Amino acid sequence: MSKTIINKPTEIKANGKSYDRNGLFQLVLNAPPERGITISIMRDRMRVLDAIEKVGKEDLTLEDNDFNTLKQLFDVFGWLQPHKDILELADHLDELSKQKK
Repeated sequence: MSKTIINKPTEIKANGKSYDRNGLFQLVLNAPPERGITISIMRDRMRVLDAIEKVGKEDLTLEDNDFNTLKQLFDVFGWLQPHKDILELADHLDELSKQKK
C-alpha cells in the first residue's frame, strides 16, 4: 500500500532559501547519522530522495517501507528550532501512519 504526503510551502527559511515540505524531507534524508551511513541505509534514503526529485513540488506518494523510513528519520531529526510547520508536518505523518495497510 502507499501513502501520499501533501506537499505545501512552509514559513521555514535557512540560508536565504524557503522550504516546502519536500525540501524539509531532503534535509532530513541527507543528514548523516552520527556513526556514518551504511550502504543499506544509503539505498533506502536514496530511493526516497529519488521519489522527491521525481515529483518536485507535487505531493509525494511512497510505498509503506519508504514512508516508514522517512517518518522514522523525520521523528528523530535534530531540529534547530521549534516551528509550527514542523509540528504540523509531524502530525500529518502520524495521521498517515495510522491508515490501514
